[in-house]
Amino acid sequence: MSALERYRPYAPVVWAENIPAVYALKALHEGTADAGQQRLALDYIVHVIAKRFDLPYFPDSDRDSAFAAGKLFVGEQILKLIHLKADDIEQAIQAQRKR
Repeated sequence: MSALERYRPYAPVVWAENIPAVYALKALHEGTADAGQQRLALDYIVHVIAKRFDLPYFPDSDRDSAFAAGKLFVGEQILKLIHLKADDIEQAIQAQRKR
């Protein structure tokens, strides 16, 4: 895979560069991840897989830009949920109970 192809949004993750993150994801899936592995797995998902800090724009391809924006959206939604305030969660629970 060329250097340019590696950064295309549809390129597979180069997992062999971060074996601890792979094991953390496996442990998270199995329900056996410790606190450090949980943080590592989420960080890997948001920053490496969803490319949280990358610009989702590819000047030569609208489709690549759309694909990258979709990945970024997933990462943003995960972060949004992680950073919800407890009061907001409780308000949502109360609203659900009223229905």
